[in-house]
Amino acid sequence: MKQSKFDLFIKSTNVRNINLSARILNIVFRIGEIIYPKGVADFVRKKFFTPVTKPLTKAQEEWISKASPYKIRSRNKFLQVWKVGNGPSIMFMHGWNGRGVQFHRFFQPVLDAGYSVLFFDAPAHGLSEGEMTNYIEISESLDCIFNHEVGKDVVGVIAHSLGASAIINYMSRHQSDIPLVLIAAALQLMELLFANFQMHGVPRGTYLKLLEEVELEFDVPLDTQNPIDLILEIKNDILIIHDSEDKTTPISPAKAIAHQLENIEILETEGLGHSRLLNQKSVIVRSLDFLIRCQKSKRVVPAILS
Repeated sequence: MKQSKFDLFIKSTNVRNINLSARILNIVFRIGEIIYPKGVADFVRKKFFTPVTKPLTKAQEEWISKASPYKIRSRNKFLQVWKVGNGPSIMFMHGWNGRGVQFHRFFQPVLDAGYSVLFFDAPAHGLSEGEMTNYIEISESLDCIFNHEVGKDVVGVIAHSLGASAIINYMSRHQSDIPLVLIAAALQLMELLFANFQMHGVPRGTYLKLLEEVELEFDVPLDTQNPIDLILEIKNDILIIHDSEDKTTPISPAKAIAHQLENIEILETEGLGHSRLLNQKSVIVRSLDFLIRCQKSKRVVPAILS
C-alpha cells in the first residue's frame, strides 16, 4: 500500500471497531470505484462535507428577531451574522451541524454582564450560503468576521466542537490574545475524520483524493492543521470545558493538553455528553466568569464591570 503523509492519523484509529456493515459498504464502494469512480467520490464528498441544520426553536427565533443582522462575504458565500447589545462583544462559534443561535442560553447572562453578543452561521450552515463546507473553509471564514467592522470589538470567544477547532486554527494564524472558552473541542480532528471514513467503509484511495482536493482548493497542507498541534502555538488564555462521557470528541486529548500547557484551564463535567453542555447553567456561569476574569486582568472591561 502506497504511503501517505496522513498515515499517522489513519494508524491511530482502531480498525477492530469497524463493524460488519462498514465492511460491506467498503466492498460496495470498491466495486463502485471500478464501475463509476466519479459517482463514488461525489457521494462521499456530499456525505462528509454537507452539514444538516436543525430547525430553529421558538426561543432561537426570538433571539434572531431582536438581533441586528449582517451579511459578510467569505470566498464566494455570504455568512449570516447577528449582533445583540452594545459594547465589547463575546463571539459564539458553533460546531458541525450547528448554528450560532444554539448558544442562546448564554446570551442574556452575557448582556447582563455588559457585553454584546455576536453570533453567526458558518458556511453552508443555518442561514448562511452554501451546500458543502469543511474545517478549513470554516476556519477561514473567521478571518472575514474579525476583519469586518462588527467583529473588531470581540474580546472573548466561546466555541463548541468543530467551532473550537476552527478558532484554534484562526488564532494559530493571527496570534491574538483574545481569551477562549472551548467546549467539547474536537482537538484530534484529523484522527476523528479518518476514523469516520473507516467506520463508514470509505476506501482509502477515495478519501485521500478528496482531501487532496481540499488542499488544492485552499492551498494548505491538511496534515499541519490538526487542532491539537495548533493549540501548542497559541498563547491565549483558554478554558476547556469537556464532559467525561462525550462519545463524539473524547475528553482524553483535552485533559492531556491542559496538563501540558500553563495557559489552559480545564473543567470536567459528568453526564452531559457532547451537546448538552450548552444548556447547563454551571457551564454558562463558568464560561462567563472566565472571560470576565481575563478581561479584568487586561483592564478591558465594560463600564458595568469596572
